[in-house]
Amino acid sequence: MPSLEIGGRTLSWREAGEGPPALLLHCSLAHSGAWAGVMARLSGHLAMRAPDLPGHGATTHDPAVPTQDEALADALRLLEGQAPAHVIGHSFGGTVALRLAAEHPGRVASLTLFEPVQFSLLAETDPEAHAQERRDAAEALEAALDEDWETAARAFLDRWGTPWESLPTERAASIMKVLPLTLESNLCLLDPAVARIHPDDLGRIRCPVLLLAGGASPPVVRRINAVIASRIPGARSLSLPGVDHMGPITHPDRVADAILDMIAPGSVRHARPCGG
Repeated sequence: MPSLEIGGRTLSWREAGEGPPALLLHCSLAHSGAWAGVMARLSGHLAMRAPDLPGHGATTHDPAVPTQDEALADALRLLEGQAPAHVIGHSFGGTVALRLAAEHPGRVASLTLFEPVQFSLLAETDPEAHAQERRDAAEALEAALDEDWETAARAFLDRWGTPWESLPTERAASIMKVLPLTLESNLCLLDPAVARIHPDDLGRIRCPVLLLAGGASPPVVRRINAVIASRIPGARSLSLPGVDHMGPITHPDRVADAILDMIAPGSVRHARPCGG
């Protein structure tokens, strides 16, 4: 994998495919390999770069810099010298992609987000849903404060990923290593007072936007997608029935086909309009 040394830390990424440039940003507790299936499907259409996010995979993290800010800076480095890119983000990576499109609109040709977990967007627009998310996140966050990392991991993964009990030992150990950073990052996702993006910022996004959600995912992700869609003219929302929050990993062909339909309209039709 290519890598770059930046101010005492390492940025690592994967490359694949030919065509217009694309940047793929993975979810928390993963690494750039989470995009392997999607990248294989799109390799004939896009020249893709997929970084390991800070503190994940082979990319290191500077504890003095908020993770989302660091990930955004890394994304911009990988876009230097390129034409505007098709930017694709999943979960936490989707929040980075959202900021990239809002803060640097000239760098983004299109934006595809699979369940970006910027819960703070709900604080103004859907305060009841925002309050419920804070309650739902409380078990993992409280366990983290007590440094009870197994309880925190169980609470987090049982909701957003593979159930803790079914994880192989090696995978569980790797998650435990990254989990403190993930839960620390949740503050900028949950709390509008420290969030780096707000509903009024979304109007700066002018590129084509596709918002994807799994039909089996927690309902809050569709509420977030609805807020984003309501603030960006022409944004489209699609639901993938039978898919959950880890769709880019578990159903890469369906996610990739939706992306391909975004950048080459009419080529595939495997999704349906997203319900409320």
